[in-house]
Amino acid sequence: MKKQNSLLLFISVLLITFSACKKDDEQSGGTGSNTSTGSAKIIFNNMAGSVPLNVAGDSVYTNSSGETFTVTALRYYVSNFSFVKDDGTVVTLPADYYLIDQSGKTGFKRTISGLPVGSYKGVRFLIGVDSAKTVQGAQTGDLDPSNGMVWDWNTGYIFVKLEGNSPVAGTIDSTYQYHISGYKTSNNTYALHWADISFGSQPLVITTTTLPQLNLKTDILEFFRNPYDLSIVDNPVVTASGTTAVSISNNYADMFSFDHIQN
Repeated sequence: MKKQNSLLLFISVLLITFSACKKDDEQSGGTGSNTSTGSAKIIFNNMAGSVPLNVAGDSVYTNSSGETFTVTALRYYVSNFSFVKDDGTVVTLPADYYLIDQSGKTGFKRTISGLPVGSYKGVRFLIGVDSAKTVQGAQTGDLDPSNGMVWDWNTGYIFVKLEGNSPVAGTIDSTYQYHISGYKTSNNTYALHWADISFGSQPLVITTTTLPQLNLKTDILEFFRNPYDLSIVDNPVVTASGTTAVSISNNYADMFSFDHIQN
């Protein structure tokens, strides 16, 4: 009888302890399935300096080399998002891949789901498509080859595509083309970069019932400057991975910046 009573007492203690631990985990926002999550909409406002970018080809811009140009296409991939909470905790989301195309079928707005409820002070994402996804072969959705953002499965996805016209291009119809890619380090063609963006004093507040909007700016003038002065007359066409493509990627690594949040 004493052994039976001792066994029942032991089981009761285990149940009480398990229940208390579970309750503490739920209250502290632990990693269990009971953690509440919400969503946020990210809007990429494509700009040329301080003015909204026009991809119809009838607005004239000037790069850092003093060359005038128009834009007929701007497409780029953003992927592998993580968000930084106010306390410094980093929330890494599944490796989704989004094609931002202002004039195409994919648009320039995306909804990010699965964010734990809380207040966030920054975001980090990859500009391009990582090698792990590239080597998996043909994809669907934003990664579908029909979107015109793939060279081949050895070279991989085009990370950023900028096209248009310039009187100094010296090509047929005065067109310029920049298709930037490259994920290999062995032959110095690595062109992947991370964008780290702080929200400053305006936090992104995630709840279960609202859909806040995070507005970011993408300045295509950064494509042509700092640290590499890209001249259209010298390089009107860059459509292969290599040294010039890497230099251009170093330029656009900082083309993203914070605009504002609508909570």
